[in-house]
Amino acid sequence: MRRVRSDASDSQRREGDARLERARQLTIPLDDGTVQLALVQALIPLGLKAVGVMLQDEVSALAGVRYTREVGPSRLVRWGRQAGAIHLADQKVPIMVPRVRDRGCAQEVPLST
Repeated sequence: MRRVRSDASDSQRREGDARLERARQLTIPLDDGTVQLALVQALIPLGLKAVGVMLQDEVSALAGVRYTREVGPSRLVRWGRQAGAIHLADQKVPIMVPRVRDRGCAQEVPLST
């Protein structure tokens, strides 16, 4: 049987195939919004966790460490949670906000965060 003679060697053909594959990979459109949407959706849980940590730190600074009893009269106490919302990446995301109350004047203490 006759062999057909090729102008390009096997290594040159593989190199050409690799170049074509790289060119195909570079032509994928990344500006259609799907990549940005995926990144935002991946970062929302991290943002929520950071906000939760900030809120708990502020409550601990105001009312003391949780489940401990301070010696002496402590006026500020934890007083449950309430529903709230924050805006992350143009989305309104629900979050539970802890409450702090002043026993002395029977009023809620607003959190600065």
